[in-house]
Amino acid sequence: MKHKILFYMLLLVMAYTARLAHASQSPEFSQAKSLITNGGFIVTKGGHILSQFAPKTAFIPASTWKIATASLALHTLGNHYHFKTIFYQNSSGQLFIQGFGDPFLTSEQVAKLLVNLKMQLRMPVSGIVIDDTAFDLDSRTDGSSLTLNPYDAGLGALAVNFNTINLQVNNDGITSAEEQTPYLPIMSELGRNLGLGKHRIALRSKKNIPIYAGQLFAALGNLQPGASALPIRRGKVPSGLKAIYSSRNDKDLAEVLKALFFYSNNFIANQIFLTCGAQRYGWPATWDKARKAMREFLERTVKLPNGTYKVMEGSGLSRHNMITPTAMLKLLYYFKPQAYLLPVHHHQKMKSGTLTGVYAYAGYLGDIKNPNPFVMILNQANNVREKVME
Repeated sequence: MKHKILFYMLLLVMAYTARLAHASQSPEFSQAKSLITNGGFIVTKGGHILSQFAPKTAFIPASTWKIATASLALHTLGNHYHFKTIFYQNSSGQLFIQGFGDPFLTSEQVAKLLVNLKMQLRMPVSGIVIDDTAFDLDSRTDGSSLTLNPYDAGLGALAVNFNTINLQVNNDGITSAEEQTPYLPIMSELGRNLGLGKHRIALRSKKNIPIYAGQLFAALGNLQPGASALPIRRGKVPSGLKAIYSSRNDKDLAEVLKALFFYSNNFIANQIFLTCGAQRYGWPATWDKARKAMREFLERTVKLPNGTYKVMEGSGLSRHNMITPTAMLKLLYYFKPQAYLLPVHHHQKMKSGTLTGVYAYAGYLGDIKNPNPFVMILNQANNVREKVME
């Protein structure tokens, strides 16, 4: 009986090897392979690999890495996690706003929470203190640069509107470029050297990020006394001061992740990434804690072997993030129940990834009820991603 079992197992291995060899010799495989100078791919169907190329070589994944961050977040925080912001007021009327990394603290969300917050105020607000100590970052996001582009926005425990400002420069001055956000004094400061037209600019400095948040809260809540401006500064909530209100963002984690994938927003990804590290190892959030949480998750839960990936940050912006097609495939099998969160491209649920010289796709082919994972990562100057996809 033992010999029969071994015989049938051998037949199965031979059949699988023959099928893989046939796929690897097909005209389609040869054509795809001929387009690749530095990259790899794996295509599956029904749990079996149809074809693959350079499956164990590590490549830069760009934004397909967001699948790893989303997987970590769902495992660590859960689908129904809501980001919070806590408010305090002292005896002199100062309002302390303590952030915990909410990536979706938009003008609309701030306006909603202010309705409840104002009912809890004990006296008129005499000043605003932004407590962003829940994030302790020793460097900016690896791979980011000092541009005004939104994808280079800085991170923070308390940041509004994805740390970007949307302003309009006119001949007679500067205004807000969006209906939900009022004009704020910081717009004139940051827009004075910009040309006419609309501009969405990123914030990075530890000075401007809290000032922007404080000004938005003050303006939307009509907290200024008369026509004067409230003093706004960074600071820490005094020990022993009791909270007057704790706000939960309307969006749960699943909704946040859908937006993360649809807009491929680097700011959202790393706010989540850092929060996962803090949730696992305690506040304040740091890069080291987030990386450690990701490594622990990938190796213990997804069962990725050490050496098949490298993590620097959570968005895919870093060129030091690395993963093999085989490891990404395993991650996609883990993520399969959440495939519905991914955007649709080529009529399939998938995530793209693009940096200079990096062109990638990772996702699922076929019926969403029974999706087949695939991955394709190119690290080459020639962008033939669409041709390889065909």
